[in-house]
Amino acid sequence: MYCDERPYGRAEQKFSSDFCRNQYHNQKKKSEYSYLRNINRILNRNRSILLRLYQQPRLTVRLDELLQAGFDPNYCTACIRNQQGTLIYYCYDMIYESVGPDKKSLQLSRLEAFPRK
Repeated sequence: MYCDERPYGRAEQKFSSDFCRNQYHNQKKKSEYSYLRNINRILNRNRSILLRLYQQPRLTVRLDELLQAGFDPNYCTACIRNQQGTLIYYCYDMIYESVGPDKKSLQLSRLEAFPRK
């Protein structure tokens, strides 16, 4: 039994109310949801940084500029190697890939379903 109240009804009943049952299951899943919530928060922050820079006139940004804005390069929603062997990273609808001789610049683009404004 999870709550302090005594359950009424069937003898094998574990919870005295819907509230107690929900509290029990929410507490049980709390750590799993917390982990997913943290990852989603990082991905959303990365996307908003990329989108903000994408809406500016230039489409190439320095990696250190992204890092300074709070971008976390360890998180993306997909990573694909193109025919030239370059890794292309996706963060939801935003796409970025390393360019330049030092690979310290990123070229930004956006999926076609969301045209540039």
